[in-house]
Amino acid sequence: TKTQKVSTTTISKKVWGAALKPLAESDSEKDDTLREEALELMIKIQNTPNKEWRHGYIPHVFNLCTLMAKASPKKCLEMAQEGLDSLNSLMKYSKSENNEEGTSISVTAKEAVFDSTPGENEFITMEIKGGSAESNIMKRFELGAPRRDPSDSNDIVLLGDDMIAQVDKWAEYGCIEPSCAESAQDIANMEDISELVKDKIFVLLGATSSLGPFSTLTKIKGCTIAAIARPGKKMESLISYIKRETDPSVTVLLPTLNDGGTVGADLISQTPELARWITSLATSASCEKQIVLCNLAYLDGEKHVRASVGMDLICEYVCEKKKNTALAYLVSPATAHLIPEEAQSQEVCESKKKFWHNFVPGLSSVFLSDLINYNSSKEKGGGYYVLNGLADLQGPNYALAKTSQQWRAMLMHSKGHQISANHGPPSRTDSMVSHNSVSSFLEGMQMFEPLVAFDVKPANSLMTCLLLWDLFYGDGNSGKNNKEEDPHPMCLLVHNSAHGGSWRCPYDLNSISASSYIAGLVVQSGLSPADSLA
Repeated sequence: TKTQKVSTTTISKKVWGAALKPLAESDSEKDDTLREEALELMIKIQNTPNKEWRHGYIPHVFNLCTLMAKASPKKCLEMAQEGLDSLNSLMKYSKSENNEEGTSISVTAKEAVFDSTPGENEFITMEIKGGSAESNIMKRFELGAPRRDPSDSNDIVLLGDDMIAQVDKWAEYGCIEPSCAESAQDIANMEDISELVKDKIFVLLGATSSLGPFSTLTKIKGCTIAAIARPGKKMESLISYIKRETDPSVTVLLPTLNDGGTVGADLISQTPELARWITSLATSASCEKQIVLCNLAYLDGEKHVRASVGMDLICEYVCEKKKNTALAYLVSPATAHLIPEEAQSQEVCESKKKFWHNFVPGLSSVFLSDLINYNSSKEKGGGYYVLNGLADLQGPNYALAKTSQQWRAMLMHSKGHQISANHGPPSRTDSMVSHNSVSSFLEGMQMFEPLVAFDVKPANSLMTCLLLWDLFYGDGNSGKNNKEEDPHPMCLLVHNSAHGGSWRCPYDLNSISASSYIAGLVVQSGLSPADSLA
Protein backbone atom coordinates (compact mmCIF):
# COMPACT_ATOMS: atom_id res chain seq x y z
CA THR A 1 0.00 0.00 0.00
CA LYS A 2 1.01 3.60 -0.35
CA THR A 3 -0.57 6.88 0.58
CA GLN A 4 -2.10 9.12 -2.05
CA LYS A 5 -1.05 12.74 -2.02
CA VAL A 6 -3.78 15.12 -0.92
CA SER A 7 -3.30 18.70 0.26
CA THR A 8 -2.68 18.54 3.99
CA THR A 9 -3.99 22.10 4.26
CA THR A 10 -7.40 20.95 3.01
CA ILE A 11 -7.26 17.91 5.29
CA SER A 12 -6.12 19.98 8.25
CA LYS A 13 -8.99 22.43 8.00
CA LYS A 14 -11.53 19.62 7.68
CA VAL A 15 -10.09 17.80 10.70
CA TRP A 16 -10.21 20.86 12.95
CA GLY A 17 -13.76 21.51 11.77
CA ALA A 18 -14.76 17.90 12.49
CA ALA A 19 -13.34 18.17 16.01
CA LEU A 20 -15.65 21.13 16.65
CA LYS A 21 -18.73 19.29 15.39
CA PRO A 22 -19.79 17.54 18.66
CA LEU A 23 -19.81 20.87 20.47
CA ALA A 24 -21.35 22.84 17.61
CA GLU A 25 -24.20 20.31 17.35
CA SER A 26 -24.71 19.82 21.09
CA ASP A 27 -28.30 20.13 22.29
CA SER A 28 -27.33 20.45 25.96
CA GLU A 29 -28.23 23.72 27.66
CA LYS A 30 -24.88 23.59 29.46
CA ASP A 31 -23.16 23.95 26.08
CA ASP A 32 -25.16 26.97 24.87
CA THR A 33 -22.31 29.48 25.06
CA LEU A 34 -19.65 27.08 23.86
CA ARG A 35 -21.89 25.90 21.01
CA GLU A 36 -22.10 29.42 19.59
CA GLU A 37 -18.33 29.83 19.84
CA ALA A 38 -17.78 26.46 18.16
CA LEU A 39 -20.10 27.32 15.27
CA GLU A 40 -18.38 30.67 14.78
CA LEU A 41 -14.95 29.04 14.82
CA MET A 42 -16.01 26.38 12.30
CA ILE A 43 -17.03 29.13 9.90
CA LYS A 44 -13.76 31.02 10.41
CA ILE A 45 -11.70 27.88 9.71
CA GLN A 46 -13.75 27.03 6.64
CA ASN A 47 -13.46 30.57 5.28
CA THR A 48 -9.71 30.89 5.74
CA PRO A 49 -8.17 30.59 2.24
CA ASN A 50 -5.72 27.71 1.90
CA LYS A 51 -2.93 30.08 0.91
CA GLU A 52 -3.38 32.00 4.17
CA TRP A 53 -3.57 28.93 6.43
CA ARG A 54 0.19 28.65 7.01
CA HIS A 55 0.26 32.00 8.78
CA GLY A 56 -3.33 32.07 10.01
CA TYR A 57 -3.92 28.73 11.72
CA ILE A 58 -2.57 29.55 15.19
CA PRO A 59 -5.50 31.51 16.69
CA HIS A 60 -8.00 29.00 15.29
CA VAL A 61 -6.23 25.97 16.74
CA PHE A 62 -5.68 27.72 20.06
CA ASN A 63 -9.37 28.64 20.28
CA LEU A 64 -10.39 25.07 19.42
CA CYS A 65 -8.18 23.63 22.16
CA THR A 66 -9.58 26.19 24.60
CA LEU A 67 -13.11 25.07 23.75
CA MET A 68 -12.09 21.45 24.35
CA ALA A 69 -10.67 22.43 27.73
CA LYS A 70 -13.87 24.26 28.68
CA ALA A 71 -16.16 21.47 27.47
CA SER A 72 -17.28 18.63 29.72
CA PRO A 73 -14.95 15.59 29.90
CA LYS A 74 -17.44 13.57 27.82
CA LYS A 75 -17.74 16.26 25.17
CA CYS A 76 -13.97 16.78 25.05
CA LEU A 77 -13.47 13.08 24.29
CA GLU A 78 -16.18 13.19 21.62
CA MET A 79 -14.34 16.09 19.97
CA ALA A 80 -11.05 14.16 20.05
CA GLN A 81 -12.75 11.10 18.54
CA GLU A 82 -14.37 13.10 15.73
CA GLY A 83 -11.06 14.75 14.91
CA LEU A 84 -9.20 11.45 14.71
CA ASP A 85 -11.96 9.73 12.75
CA SER A 86 -11.88 12.58 10.26
CA LEU A 87 -8.09 12.50 9.89
CA ASN A 88 -7.92 8.73 9.48
CA SER A 89 -10.70 8.72 6.89
CA LEU A 90 -9.46 11.72 4.90
CA MET A 91 -6.00 10.22 4.53
CA LYS A 92 -6.18 7.75 1.62
CA TYR A 93 -4.24 4.64 0.70
CA SER A 94 -3.73 3.30 -2.78
CA LYS A 95 -4.03 -0.46 -2.45
CA SER A 96 -2.92 -2.83 -5.19
CA GLU A 97 -5.36 -5.55 -6.22
CA ASN A 98 -4.26 -9.09 -6.94
CA ASN A 99 -5.25 -9.32 -10.58
CA GLU A 100 -3.61 -9.56 -13.97
CA GLU A 101 -4.24 -5.91 -14.73
CA GLY A 102 -2.33 -4.79 -11.63
CA THR A 103 -4.93 -2.14 -10.85
CA SER A 104 -5.27 -0.41 -7.51
CA ILE A 105 -8.14 0.91 -5.45
CA SER A 106 -8.29 3.84 -3.08
CA VAL A 107 -9.36 3.18 0.52
CA THR A 108 -9.22 5.21 3.70
CA ALA A 109 -6.14 4.77 5.85
CA LYS A 110 -8.25 3.14 8.56
CA GLU A 111 -9.83 0.69 6.12
CA ALA A 112 -6.37 -0.23 4.85
CA VAL A 113 -5.32 -1.25 8.37
CA PHE A 114 -8.51 -2.72 9.84
CA ASP A 115 -10.07 -4.37 6.78
CA SER A 116 -7.01 -5.73 4.99
CA THR A 117 -5.92 -9.36 5.05
CA PRO A 118 -2.38 -10.77 5.16
CA GLY A 119 -0.68 -10.77 1.78
CA GLU A 120 2.66 -11.63 0.22
CA ASN A 121 4.63 -8.88 1.94
CA GLU A 122 4.08 -9.77 5.60
CA PHE A 123 6.84 -9.30 8.15
CA ILE A 124 8.68 -12.00 10.00
CA THR A 125 10.86 -11.34 13.05
CA MET A 126 14.62 -11.04 13.04
CA GLU A 127 15.83 -11.47 16.62
CA ILE A 128 19.21 -10.05 17.62
CA LYS A 129 20.86 -10.56 20.99
CA GLY A 130 23.39 -8.11 22.33
CA GLY A 131 26.90 -9.16 21.43
CA SER A 132 29.10 -7.45 24.01
CA ALA A 133 29.80 -9.14 27.34
CA GLU A 134 31.65 -5.98 28.44
CA SER A 135 28.79 -3.59 27.68
CA ASN A 136 27.65 -0.90 30.07
CA ILE A 137 24.63 -2.41 31.82
CA MET A 138 22.93 0.06 34.14
CA LYS A 139 21.93 -1.23 37.55
CA ARG A 140 21.01 2.31 38.61
CA PHE A 141 19.54 4.82 36.20
CA GLU A 142 21.97 7.13 34.42
CA LEU A 143 20.95 10.66 33.40
CA GLY A 144 22.93 12.36 30.66
CA ALA A 145 24.75 15.33 32.16
CA PRO A 146 24.21 18.81 30.66
CA ARG A 147 27.44 20.30 29.42
CA ARG A 148 29.13 23.05 31.44
CA ASP A 149 31.43 23.80 28.52
CA PRO A 150 31.00 23.09 24.78
CA SER A 151 34.18 21.01 24.91
CA ASP A 152 32.74 18.68 27.58
CA SER A 153 32.15 15.07 26.60
CA ASN A 154 28.60 14.02 25.77
CA ASP A 155 29.23 10.74 27.60
CA ILE A 156 29.20 12.08 31.17
CA VAL A 157 26.33 10.63 33.21
CA LEU A 158 24.76 11.37 36.58
CA LEU A 159 23.26 8.80 38.90
CA GLY A 160 21.95 8.61 42.44
CA ASP A 161 22.39 11.82 44.44
CA ASP A 162 24.05 13.62 41.50
CA MET A 163 21.06 12.88 39.28
CA ILE A 164 18.66 14.05 41.99
CA ALA A 165 20.62 17.27 42.45
CA GLN A 166 20.40 18.06 38.71
CA VAL A 167 16.66 17.42 38.31
CA ASP A 168 16.02 19.46 41.47
CA LYS A 169 18.04 22.30 39.95
CA TRP A 170 16.09 22.12 36.68
CA ALA A 171 12.83 22.29 38.64
CA GLU A 172 14.08 25.22 40.71
CA TYR A 173 15.13 27.05 37.53
CA GLY A 174 11.72 26.37 35.97
CA CYS A 175 12.55 24.30 32.86
CA ILE A 176 10.84 21.19 34.24
CA GLU A 177 7.90 20.86 36.64
CA PRO A 178 8.31 19.78 40.29
CA SER A 179 6.36 16.56 39.57
CA CYS A 180 8.92 15.72 36.88
CA ALA A 181 11.79 16.10 39.34
CA GLU A 182 9.97 14.01 41.96
CA SER A 183 9.35 11.18 39.49
CA ALA A 184 12.98 11.23 38.35
CA GLN A 185 14.05 11.03 41.99
CA ASP A 186 11.99 7.85 42.43
CA ILE A 187 13.87 6.22 39.56
CA ALA A 188 17.26 7.56 40.71
CA ASN A 189 16.75 5.94 44.11
CA MET A 190 16.15 2.45 42.67
CA GLU A 191 19.06 0.06 43.23
CA ASP A 192 18.16 -2.21 40.29
CA ILE A 193 16.17 -0.77 37.39
CA SER A 194 15.87 -4.08 35.51
CA GLU A 195 12.56 -4.51 37.32
CA LEU A 196 11.21 -1.59 35.29
CA VAL A 197 11.37 -3.48 31.98
CA LYS A 198 10.33 -6.93 33.13
CA ASP A 199 7.62 -8.67 31.02
CA LYS A 200 7.41 -5.77 28.54
CA ILE A 201 8.15 -5.33 24.85
CA PHE A 202 9.03 -1.73 24.04
CA VAL A 203 7.89 -1.18 20.46
CA LEU A 204 9.66 1.90 19.13
CA LEU A 205 7.80 3.44 16.20
CA GLY A 206 10.70 5.47 14.88
CA ALA A 207 13.49 3.70 16.76
CA THR A 208 16.24 5.99 15.48
CA SER A 209 14.55 9.09 16.91
CA SER A 210 17.09 11.23 18.79
CA LEU A 211 14.76 11.75 21.75
CA GLY A 212 13.56 8.15 21.85
CA PRO A 213 14.49 5.62 24.55
CA PHE A 214 16.50 3.17 22.43
CA SER A 215 19.98 4.07 23.69
CA THR A 216 18.86 3.95 27.34
CA LEU A 217 16.74 0.79 27.09
CA THR A 218 19.59 -1.16 25.50
CA LYS A 219 21.59 -0.61 28.70
CA ILE A 220 18.96 -2.19 30.98
CA LYS A 221 19.42 -5.87 31.73
CA GLY A 222 16.78 -8.16 30.22
CA CYS A 223 15.07 -5.48 28.12
CA THR A 224 13.16 -6.52 24.99
CA ILE A 225 12.83 -3.92 22.23
CA ALA A 226 11.05 -4.06 18.87
CA ALA A 227 12.79 -1.46 16.72
CA ILE A 228 10.90 -0.04 13.75
CA ALA A 229 12.70 2.26 11.37
CA ARG A 230 13.01 2.58 7.63
CA PRO A 231 15.58 0.42 5.82
CA GLY A 232 18.81 2.24 5.22
CA LYS A 233 21.97 3.52 6.89
CA LYS A 234 20.31 4.39 10.19
CA MET A 235 18.88 0.89 10.52
CA GLU A 236 22.24 -0.62 9.59
CA SER A 237 23.94 1.52 12.25
CA LEU A 238 21.34 0.45 14.80
CA ILE A 239 21.99 -3.25 14.10
CA SER A 240 25.74 -2.70 14.30
CA TYR A 241 25.33 -0.90 17.64
CA ILE A 242 23.30 -3.80 19.08
CA LYS A 243 25.93 -6.36 18.13
CA ARG A 244 28.84 -4.20 19.25
CA GLU A 245 27.64 -2.37 22.39
CA THR A 246 24.71 -4.27 23.91
CA ASP A 247 24.66 -6.91 26.66
CA PRO A 248 23.58 -10.46 25.66
CA SER A 249 20.59 -10.19 28.00
CA VAL A 250 19.07 -7.51 25.73
CA THR A 251 16.85 -8.70 22.86
CA VAL A 252 16.01 -6.56 19.82
CA LEU A 253 13.27 -7.62 17.40
CA LEU A 254 13.27 -6.27 13.85
CA PRO A 255 10.58 -6.49 11.14
CA THR A 256 11.91 -8.31 8.10
CA LEU A 257 10.11 -9.13 4.86
CA ASN A 258 9.11 -12.78 4.75
CA ASP A 259 11.44 -13.50 1.87
CA GLY A 260 14.30 -12.97 4.32
CA GLY A 261 15.29 -9.76 2.60
CA THR A 262 14.91 -6.17 3.65
CA VAL A 263 15.22 -5.37 7.36
CA GLY A 264 13.13 -2.42 8.52
CA ALA A 265 9.72 -0.98 7.67
CA ASP A 266 8.01 2.22 6.62
CA LEU A 267 5.32 3.56 8.95
CA ILE A 268 3.55 5.30 6.08
CA SER A 269 3.47 2.70 3.32
CA GLN A 270 3.53 -0.52 5.38
CA THR A 271 1.12 0.36 8.18
CA PRO A 272 -1.23 -2.67 7.88
CA GLU A 273 1.64 -5.16 7.82
CA LEU A 274 3.30 -3.48 10.81
CA ALA A 275 0.07 -3.50 12.83
CA ARG A 276 -0.28 -7.26 12.33
CA TRP A 277 3.41 -7.91 13.05
CA ILE A 278 3.40 -5.95 16.31
CA THR A 279 0.24 -7.72 17.50
CA SER A 280 1.94 -11.07 16.90
CA LEU A 281 4.93 -10.19 19.09
CA ALA A 282 3.22 -10.62 22.46
CA THR A 283 1.47 -13.86 21.53
CA SER A 284 4.62 -15.38 20.08
CA ALA A 285 6.67 -14.54 23.17
CA SER A 286 7.42 -17.29 25.66
CA CYS A 287 5.13 -15.51 28.12
CA GLU A 288 2.40 -12.96 27.61
CA LYS A 289 4.21 -9.64 27.66
CA GLN A 290 2.80 -6.14 27.74
CA ILE A 291 3.32 -4.19 24.54
CA VAL A 292 4.44 -0.59 25.10
CA LEU A 293 3.93 1.35 21.87
CA CYS A 294 6.23 4.37 21.78
CA ASN A 295 5.22 6.98 19.17
CA LEU A 296 8.50 8.63 18.18
CA ALA A 297 8.67 9.20 14.42
CA TYR A 298 9.24 12.74 13.22
CA LEU A 299 9.44 13.84 9.59
CA ASP A 300 9.44 17.25 7.98
CA GLY A 301 6.27 18.89 6.64
CA GLU A 302 3.28 16.89 5.47
CA LYS A 303 5.14 13.58 5.91
CA HIS A 304 4.91 14.14 9.65
CA VAL A 305 1.11 14.05 9.41
CA ARG A 306 1.24 10.84 7.34
CA ALA A 307 3.63 9.15 9.75
CA SER A 308 1.49 10.25 12.68
CA VAL A 309 -1.59 8.72 11.04
CA GLY A 310 0.34 5.49 10.50
CA MET A 311 1.38 5.36 14.16
CA ASP A 312 -2.12 6.21 15.34
CA LEU A 313 -3.75 3.42 13.36
CA ILE A 314 -1.16 0.95 14.60
CA CYS A 315 -1.93 2.03 18.17
CA GLU A 316 -5.69 1.70 17.68
CA TYR A 317 -5.33 -1.71 16.03
CA VAL A 318 -2.96 -3.19 18.60
CA CYS A 319 -4.96 -1.78 21.54
CA GLU A 320 -8.09 -3.45 20.13
CA LYS A 321 -6.30 -6.80 19.90
CA LYS A 322 -4.25 -6.53 23.10
CA LYS A 323 -6.20 -4.89 25.91
CA ASN A 324 -3.21 -4.41 28.22
CA THR A 325 -1.24 -2.43 25.61
CA ALA A 326 0.35 0.77 26.90
CA LEU A 327 0.93 3.87 24.76
CA ALA A 328 3.74 6.40 25.07
CA TYR A 329 4.08 9.82 23.49
CA LEU A 330 6.59 12.66 23.48
CA VAL A 331 4.21 15.59 23.95
CA SER A 332 5.28 18.85 22.35
CA PRO A 333 5.12 22.17 24.24
CA ALA A 334 4.70 23.72 20.76
CA THR A 335 0.95 22.99 20.89
CA ALA A 336 -2.03 24.46 22.73
CA HIS A 337 -2.38 22.59 26.02
CA LEU A 338 -3.31 22.87 29.69
CA ILE A 339 -0.86 24.17 32.28
CA PRO A 340 -1.39 24.56 36.03
CA GLU A 341 -2.37 28.01 37.29
CA GLU A 342 0.70 28.19 39.54
CA ALA A 343 3.13 27.99 36.58
CA GLN A 344 1.95 31.37 35.27
CA SER A 345 1.33 33.10 38.59
CA GLN A 346 2.33 36.76 38.80
CA GLU A 347 5.04 35.86 41.29
CA VAL A 348 6.60 33.30 38.93
CA CYS A 349 6.47 35.59 35.88
CA GLU A 350 7.92 38.63 37.66
CA SER A 351 10.79 36.51 38.98
CA LYS A 352 11.79 35.60 35.42
CA LYS A 353 11.76 39.13 34.00
CA LYS A 354 15.01 41.08 33.71
CA PHE A 355 15.47 44.84 33.50
CA TRP A 356 17.08 44.65 30.07
CA HIS A 357 14.00 42.88 28.68
CA ASN A 358 12.35 46.32 28.62
CA PHE A 359 14.64 47.28 25.73
CA VAL A 360 13.88 44.22 23.58
CA PRO A 361 11.47 45.22 20.79
CA GLY A 362 8.31 43.23 20.14
CA LEU A 363 8.05 41.32 23.42
CA SER A 364 4.52 40.31 24.38
CA SER A 365 3.12 38.43 27.33
CA VAL A 366 2.48 34.72 27.16
CA PHE A 367 -0.80 33.87 25.39
CA LEU A 368 -3.22 32.24 27.86
CA SER A 369 -6.91 31.40 27.97
CA ASP A 370 -9.09 32.55 30.84
CA LEU A 371 -8.56 30.59 34.05
CA ILE A 372 -10.50 27.30 34.07
CA ASN A 373 -11.56 25.71 37.38
CA TYR A 374 -12.81 22.16 36.97
CA ASN A 375 -13.71 21.85 40.63
CA SER A 376 -15.27 24.95 42.16
CA SER A 377 -14.32 23.77 45.65
CA LYS A 378 -10.62 23.78 44.81
CA GLU A 379 -8.41 26.16 46.76
CA LYS A 380 -7.03 29.22 45.00
CA GLY A 381 -4.21 28.23 42.66
CA GLY A 382 -5.75 24.94 41.64
CA GLY A 383 -7.08 26.00 38.25
CA TYR A 384 -5.67 25.65 34.74
CA TYR A 385 -4.91 27.82 31.74
CA VAL A 386 -4.67 26.81 28.11
CA LEU A 387 -1.22 27.94 26.99
CA ASN A 388 -0.73 28.88 23.37
CA GLY A 389 2.57 27.18 22.60
CA LEU A 390 1.86 27.01 18.86
CA ALA A 391 4.89 28.30 16.98
CA ASP A 392 5.27 29.89 13.55
CA LEU A 393 8.57 28.02 13.40
CA GLN A 394 6.84 24.61 13.44
CA GLY A 395 3.84 25.20 11.19
CA PRO A 396 0.33 23.70 10.78
CA ASN A 397 1.38 20.16 9.84
CA TYR A 398 3.32 19.85 13.07
CA ALA A 399 0.37 21.22 15.06
CA LEU A 400 -2.03 18.70 13.50
CA ALA A 401 0.29 15.72 14.00
CA LYS A 402 1.15 16.47 17.63
CA THR A 403 -2.37 17.49 18.64
CA SER A 404 -3.84 14.33 17.12
CA GLN A 405 -1.42 12.32 19.26
CA GLN A 406 -2.74 14.09 22.36
CA TRP A 407 -6.28 13.17 21.29
CA ARG A 408 -5.37 9.48 21.01
CA ALA A 409 -3.66 9.54 24.41
CA MET A 410 -6.78 10.98 26.06
CA LEU A 411 -9.13 8.55 24.32
CA MET A 412 -7.14 5.42 25.15
CA HIS A 413 -6.66 6.61 28.73
CA SER A 414 -10.45 6.88 29.02
CA LYS A 415 -10.69 3.24 27.86
CA GLY A 416 -8.35 1.99 30.58
CA HIS A 417 -5.02 1.81 28.76
CA GLN A 418 -1.85 2.82 30.53
CA ILE A 419 -0.56 6.08 29.06
CA SER A 420 2.77 7.89 29.26
CA ALA A 421 2.43 11.33 27.69
CA ASN A 422 5.01 13.79 28.95
CA HIS A 423 6.12 17.12 27.51
CA GLY A 424 9.67 17.01 26.20
CA PRO A 425 12.10 19.96 26.06
CA PRO A 426 13.44 21.75 22.99
CA SER A 427 16.66 19.91 22.18
CA ARG A 428 19.72 20.09 19.97
CA THR A 429 18.73 17.14 17.79
CA ASP A 430 20.16 16.78 14.29
CA SER A 431 16.80 17.70 12.75
CA MET A 432 16.79 20.96 14.73
CA VAL A 433 20.39 22.10 14.44
CA SER A 434 20.56 21.25 10.73
CA HIS A 435 18.48 24.39 10.15
CA ASN A 436 20.63 27.46 10.87
CA SER A 437 17.70 29.63 11.90
CA VAL A 438 16.34 27.00 14.32
CA SER A 439 19.79 26.33 15.76
CA SER A 440 20.34 30.03 16.39
CA PHE A 441 16.92 30.38 18.01
CA LEU A 442 17.63 27.46 20.38
CA GLU A 443 20.86 29.05 21.60
CA GLY A 444 19.52 32.60 21.80
CA MET A 445 16.23 31.81 23.56
CA GLN A 446 18.16 30.94 26.71
CA MET A 447 18.52 34.68 27.34
CA PHE A 448 14.93 34.49 28.53
CA GLU A 449 14.79 32.61 31.83
CA PRO A 450 13.76 29.81 32.37
CA LEU A 451 14.12 28.61 28.75
CA VAL A 452 16.74 25.89 28.28
CA ALA A 453 17.91 24.10 25.15
CA PHE A 454 18.75 20.54 26.18
CA ASP A 455 21.50 18.43 24.69
CA VAL A 456 20.25 15.15 23.25
CA LYS A 457 21.52 12.78 25.94
CA PRO A 458 20.11 14.70 28.93
CA ALA A 459 16.82 15.06 27.05
CA ASN A 460 16.34 11.46 25.89
CA SER A 461 17.52 9.93 29.16
CA LEU A 462 15.18 12.18 31.16
CA MET A 463 12.22 11.33 28.91
CA THR A 464 13.02 7.61 29.19
CA CYS A 465 13.17 7.97 32.97
CA LEU A 466 9.67 9.50 32.96
CA LEU A 467 8.36 6.77 30.64
CA LEU A 468 9.63 4.09 33.02
CA TRP A 469 8.15 5.91 36.00
CA ASP A 470 4.75 6.08 34.31
CA LEU A 471 4.77 2.36 33.54
CA PHE A 472 6.05 1.22 36.92
CA TYR A 473 4.33 3.61 39.32
CA GLY A 474 1.21 4.13 37.23
CA ASP A 475 -2.07 2.77 38.49
CA GLY A 476 -2.76 0.75 35.37
CA ASN A 477 -5.44 3.16 34.20
CA SER A 478 -4.09 6.67 33.97
CA GLY A 479 -0.37 5.96 33.79
CA LYS A 480 -0.05 8.64 36.47
CA ASN A 481 0.10 7.84 40.14
CA ASN A 482 -2.93 10.00 40.91
CA LYS A 483 -5.18 9.05 43.81
CA GLU A 484 -8.13 10.76 42.17
CA GLU A 485 -9.30 10.72 38.60
CA ASP A 486 -8.13 13.66 36.51
CA PRO A 487 -10.91 16.27 36.51
CA HIS A 488 -10.65 16.59 32.72
CA PRO A 489 -9.07 14.46 29.92
CA MET A 490 -6.62 17.24 29.02
CA CYS A 491 -5.17 17.11 32.56
CA LEU A 492 -3.52 13.82 31.56
CA LEU A 493 -0.77 15.86 29.87
CA VAL A 494 0.03 18.12 32.83
CA HIS A 495 1.93 15.75 35.13
CA ASN A 496 5.69 15.06 34.72
CA SER A 497 6.23 17.87 32.22
CA ALA A 498 9.79 18.59 31.05
CA HIS A 499 8.75 21.53 28.87
CA GLY A 500 12.08 23.34 28.72
CA GLY A 501 10.78 26.49 30.41
CA SER A 502 7.86 27.49 28.18
CA TRP A 503 5.27 27.03 30.96
CA ARG A 504 7.04 29.49 33.26
CA CYS A 505 8.37 31.99 30.72
CA PRO A 506 6.56 35.34 30.96
CA TYR A 507 6.73 35.92 27.19
CA ASP A 508 5.03 34.48 24.13
CA LEU A 509 7.68 32.44 22.33
CA ASN A 510 6.72 33.84 18.94
CA SER A 511 7.42 37.34 20.28
CA ILE A 512 11.00 36.46 21.29
CA SER A 513 11.85 34.58 18.10
CA ALA A 514 13.61 37.47 16.29
CA SER A 515 15.69 38.57 19.27
CA SER A 516 16.53 34.95 20.13
CA TYR A 517 17.69 34.30 16.58
CA ILE A 518 19.95 37.37 16.59
CA ALA A 519 21.39 36.52 20.00
CA GLY A 520 21.97 32.94 18.89
CA LEU A 521 24.27 34.16 16.12
CA VAL A 522 26.74 35.60 18.63
CA VAL A 523 26.46 33.54 21.83
CA GLN A 524 28.58 30.46 22.44
CA SER A 525 26.59 27.41 21.37
CA GLY A 526 26.17 24.20 23.30
CA LEU A 527 25.86 25.71 26.78
CA SER A 528 23.08 25.60 29.36
CA PRO A 529 22.32 28.64 31.55
CA ALA A 530 24.64 28.51 34.57
CA ASP A 531 21.76 28.79 37.04
CA SER A 532 20.17 25.63 35.59
CA LEU A 533 23.19 23.47 36.47
CA ALA A 534 23.65 21.67 39.78
